[in-house]
Amino acid sequence: MRHAWAYDLPSVPALIAFLQAATGYPTKPTWLNAVKQGAYHSWPGLTSQLAARYCPDTDETHFGHMAQPWQHIRSTKTNEIPTTTPTTTPTAPTANAIELHELPINRLFTDDTGQFHPRSRSSNQYIMVALHALSNAILVQPFASKHDRHCILACNAIFTWLQATNNAPALHIMENEASNALKLAITSNNCQLQLVPPHVYRRNAAE
Repeated sequence: MRHAWAYDLPSVPALIAFLQAATGYPTKPTWLNAVKQGAYHSWPGLTSQLAARYCPDTDETHFGHMAQPWQHIRSTKTNEIPTTTPTTTPTAPTANAIELHELPINRLFTDDTGQFHPRSRSSNQYIMVALHALSNAILVQPFASKHDRHCILACNAIFTWLQATNNAPALHIMENEASNALKLAITSNNCQLQLVPPHVYRRNAAE
């Protein structure tokens, strides 16, 4: 159904931009190589020539490829050979094996703005921006400072409002700079917590 919408796009650049977004905003070299290898041969109107000419330079691509630390630079795994023989032999996965990961649709994304100047009459200088995925609602809650007592009050205010409308989130996704007190306050509301990796802003829809 997603590709059927491509026929209604007004121009070739709009079509290429739509198809590149449908693949998750990869970098241009990665996408062009996949197109040349025939990975998208069934996609309407997509050729390597058009992809090379009209592939857009999007903010979403940059957000997904910010400065991140290399993986496995301080691995905790050892290279020691086990002295005991396993009692069971793992079976190889079949060719048709499918691994499924269930993600709750009732998710809440939050992100805090920077400090506003001057301070408001209500003594607030920050705003917590929240996106509730199930209802597609954008909520804002001002708070005074980055201290835990103010952040927790703002977070609980958003959660209480959603709970009152029978939309209490099952999963809360937020930045990785959350304090232990804030994490505890979120999980005490019977809500799972997920922290996004550093510099990967597109993983947090509230950004």
